[in-house]
Amino acid sequence: MARLTTMKAKLLIRKLHKYVGLFAALWVLFLAVTGFLLQNDKFFKLESTYISNSLILKSYNLGEQYIAFGDQNNHLTQIDKQISINDQFVKKLDKEITSAIYFQDNWIVSTTTQIIWFSPNAEEIQSLDELDGLEIPVQKIGILNNEIVYRSDNQLFDLNGSEIVASNQNQMIEPKIYNDKEFKKSRLQKQNAQVITLKKFILDLHSGLLSSTLLNNLAAISLIWLSMSGLVIFINSKPRNKNKK
Repeated sequence: MARLTTMKAKLLIRKLHKYVGLFAALWVLFLAVTGFLLQNDKFFKLESTYISNSLILKSYNLGEQYIAFGDQNNHLTQIDKQISINDQFVKKLDKEITSAIYFQDNWIVSTTTQIIWFSPNAEEIQSLDELDGLEIPVQKIGILNNEIVYRSDNQLFDLNGSEIVASNQNQMIEPKIYNDKEFKKSRLQKQNAQVITLKKFILDLHSGLLSSTLLNNLAAISLIWLSMSGLVIFINSKPRNKNKK
């Protein structure tokens, strides 16, 4: 009975060794291919080739913060804190913008603590903050009676800090958020077109930074199992008897 149990255990170990080995072989092959590419990165021009696939870029958290104002012909966007006007990079802000509006040939942008003016050439003209008497937090900006106004704590103020009476608030022109999906896709691809090189992507794959922790753990456990089960199979294997002539 004990011998039968031992035989079943040996067969189970051999089967597990076989199927786990198949998974481990694929993992080792993956490491070998990516390692070969990295070793010969100059030949394959990995440093000068950039990733443009939106799904891959998303895995690097690129484009997570996105907002756009205006329309197809005249727009202001902020992607990962970087502001662009009509595809021309302006600057990177520390905070996300809360609203933006085009007024008298200038783009006017608000964050929770600032209002900033940008020229048609994408140059910063001026800015206002709390030291200039700005009421914070700034919720949004707008146009009322041909003047820039802003909302803070659900109250409307002009740029001098004077509160505007409630009867006039309904006439405020609100910022226009641009939600076109194709525009967003093209902007994300264009801005992130030369951020992640193919070498970095392959290196991150090779090192396991882009794969799940579960998959990395399974691969490690599989290699440990193969080493241990292979040692057990080797120790318990019996040499074949040679036929005497």
